[in-house]
Amino acid sequence: MSEFDAALLERSRCLRNVMLKLESKYADLPKGVFYRIKKKGKVYYYYIDEDNAPKLRYIRRENNDLLRGLAQRKYVEDLREACEAEVGAIDSYLAKLPAVRAEELYDRTEEDVREIIDPVVDNDARFALRWERDNYTPRLKVSLPDGLETDHGEWVKSKSECLIANMLYKNKIPYVYEKPLKLGDFMFKPDFTILDVRRRREIILEHLGKMGDSDYADGAVFKINIFARAGYFVGDRLLISMETANKPLDIQATEKMVLHALGR
Repeated sequence: MSEFDAALLERSRCLRNVMLKLESKYADLPKGVFYRIKKKGKVYYYYIDEDNAPKLRYIRRENNDLLRGLAQRKYVEDLREACEAEVGAIDSYLAKLPAVRAEELYDRTEEDVREIIDPVVDNDARFALRWERDNYTPRLKVSLPDGLETDHGEWVKSKSECLIANMLYKNKIPYVYEKPLKLGDFMFKPDFTILDVRRRREIILEHLGKMGDSDYADGAVFKINIFARAGYFVGDRLLISMETANKPLDIQATEKMVLHALGR
């Protein structure tokens, strides 16, 4: 299921919950058809009593309970109608989807034919593999000074970076370590570039490991501002993990942050 289809299903579920709430919470509203009429710059309120003769009745402003109740009833009825219309449109769209989606067509093609053609539209798994292949940089398996080897078989510069790399690898999240990124006049090597497969975009994960050092913290703030100017906003396309000498990396919090950003 595509992200768009999943979002539509979630939207339909939310609207159905709204309609259930309308049925339970507003069942005892006063009956009547509410009208709002504007005359010479003034607003007047009227209603038709459904249980009596169909006559337009004026609602005095001091009759506050009736005025609020009938106005709320009209809003609730309009809201229910809008929810029903949108849910119906979503159901109609999903019902008319073809059996084979564009992303699935290549994999459904005969194996011998797949060997001689290139897929134009990738499914998520193939897109992730292609991204990893295009961004992979072979690293010599020689220990860096004070470096550590990750479960993915690469060398990183710190224990915290190793924890993050292993967490990404455990969750099968495609990533590249220190992939160069040019932002305006500045060249960076973010600690981790993560692939958001569903949204087909890259997310930067920066680990700020010396936030107890004022000079380091000043540089981190400068870097975050440069990222923001280039469209990488914290919590969206830029994720930040931090630690100080007294407060080490919380890898569980970092894992939750990453999974949330990826919609998992």
